[in-house]
Amino acid sequence: METKRQSEILGIILANEAIGISAVMKKIAGQISISTLNRELAKLKKDNFIVSAGKGPGVRYKANLSSLIMAKIDPAIFFKTEMDHRAVLERYN
Repeated sequence: METKRQSEILGIILANEAIGISAVMKKIAGQISISTLNRELAKLKKDNFIVSAGKGPGVRYKANLSSLIMAKIDPAIFFKTEMDHRAVLERYN
């Protein structure tokens, strides 16, 4: 992961089951344009840190848990979510 903002976005996505772009924008710290957020999400998706479901305005993003072993995640954002609501792997391969 290249930037702190990407790490923050990934932390927000990790803390939620499936989240839309408008919800990510509400939770992200600081000002960010929709275009910038789309570029950051596209980069995270290309690097296989997240997956998307749906199309257009209804697209939802989820963390690709199997590729997150080496990802840098902002602990402050991760621990804002209660333990029972965090996304986790249920089994290892």
